[in-house]
Amino acid sequence: RAFETRNYIYNFGESELDKKLKRDNHDWQIENIVVDNRDSLYEPVNIKYDFTVTNYTQTSGMLYFNPFFSRRYSENPFKEITRLYPVDFIVPSDDVTLITVKIPVGYMIEELPKSGVFVLPNKTGKFSYFVEKENNIIKIRSQLTINKSLYEPNEYNSLKELYNLVIEKQAQQIVLKKL
Repeated sequence: RAFETRNYIYNFGESELDKKLKRDNHDWQIENIVVDNRDSLYEPVNIKYDFTVTNYTQTSGMLYFNPFFSRRYSENPFKEITRLYPVDFIVPSDDVTLITVKIPVGYMIEELPKSGVFVLPNKTGKFSYFVEKENNIIKIRSQLTINKSLYEPNEYNSLKELYNLVIEKQAQQIVLKKL
């Protein structure tokens, strides 16, 4: 994803990236976009922005929302029951998403997603998901690490299950209750 982001900025410019973020996330009010390490091949690309969400469900004094408004894995790329050929990621990758949610005044946490760590056999891949509350702030860290570029057919089911877990965790909602 870092290559794709750098390539987009190189071809269209950072102002077009800003417009694309706003266009692709029309349910948000995005401000203060900052892109770090866009020119460094040895550092991860970091895109930081502040946003206000207008797309949430509110019923009976409860507020439900998914904190992964963007960059969420929603579909497993591995759909086949079995695989005869290796899976080639081209390069190992480390996809980290950090989310900070400020609890609105007049609400308290009713339910948070559970933290967890899931590791592939021989530590060839890992998904970690951490949720913590600090005062009126919820911090979430989601990290999918693919440690090698080529996975053999006998590793396919484990890889498929890892992605199922990522999708399941990133689909979980935060529930806030009105005081």
